[in-house]
Amino acid sequence: MLEKLTEGHDYIRHVMTEFTALLDSADTGRIDELTKMRVDFSRFFRQHTAADKELAGRMMECGDPDIRQIGKTYFERLAKLYLQLSSQVRLWSPESIVRDWQGYEAGTRILRGCVCELME
Repeated sequence: MLEKLTEGHDYIRHVMTEFTALLDSADTGRIDELTKMRVDFSRFFRQHTAADKELAGRMMECGDPDIRQIGKTYFERLAKLYLQLSSQVRLWSPESIVRDWQGYEAGTRILRGCVCELME
């Protein structure tokens, strides 16, 4: 299970890098491609987060207090990140992204940093 989670983290970091490259293009004509990437990423992240939460839950049940704390901290950070990503998807429609590409890009870069840090 741990190997699958690690592979998922690698994939999430990879997609975030591709997503950022697309945003760097500042080509609003690629909004359909960007929208598809957002949907695909959100779907994968939601599924992957469920597996991560399961592992963190197991860690929180461990007899070792250090492992319990690591699991608790990870669970809390993952839940916060999930809410941030969900909020960004709700706040930024494709139309609003086209209107303020730079604003969306700035917010996405911040979230990318959070995602990559947590998924290391």
